[in-house]
Amino acid sequence: MASSLSPGINSAITPSIAPPSGVEPNFADPVTLADATVAVSITMLVLAVVLLSLRLYSTLRITRSASYDDGVSVLAMMFSIAYIGLIISIKDNARHGWDLPISGYTASYSKVILPEIIFIALGFLFSKVSILLLLFRLFSPTQKFRYLIYVGITWATLISLTSLITAGALCAPRSGESFSSLTVAERCSRQKTWAVVQGALNMSLDFYILYLPIPMVWKLQMEQKRKIGVTAIFMTGFM
Repeated sequence: MASSLSPGINSAITPSIAPPSGVEPNFADPVTLADATVAVSITMLVLAVVLLSLRLYSTLRITRSASYDDGVSVLAMMFSIAYIGLIISIKDNARHGWDLPISGYTASYSKVILPEIIFIALGFLFSKVSILLLLFRLFSPTQKFRYLIYVGITWATLISLTSLITAGALCAPRSGESFSSLTVAERCSRQKTWAVVQGALNMSLDFYILYLPIPMVWKLQMEQKRKIGVTAIFMTGFM
């Protein structure tokens, strides 16, 4: 990494990004989210594994109605586990950019970024497709509802596909480069612009998926109190 710097610049004492006005870089004892990253990641992972296990137990042993959506949810979990593993492996870099020297961007660190983006993109894709397939199965959809499900799946696929293309274009070394090149690190940092767009698109898709079953619920032949209850269950997705 140091070989990519201008002569006279010491990568061990040069912050990776310029600090805000009045802020001094702190390489010795910086504020870090390393412990919080590990705690939150493991807690959420355990919760997700427990809930997925209950779902699979229900469909495989109780109702014996396992379907494609269950398999896709397992794929989503596999990619999520891989992503969390990578996040934890670079937890020591969970600090302000100005508290991280350029020398912290080692080849081993840079090699994690690309698969990290790939895993989270595929994790998001399969988790959303799993929900859409479940809705498809539960509500014996009309042609209109089937079309709306296809729209959601296409929407999720395009978001993830764009993320994969962007990550490959920006974070993969090009001819004559390596993961230890500062040029690769600088170029890869540009994908944060797409990350903001991706976040907005994913949030919009979440609202879309949450809304999809509501009209179908209110068309079911059941008491209004039960309709309200079922709607409330779906609305927990907002939490």
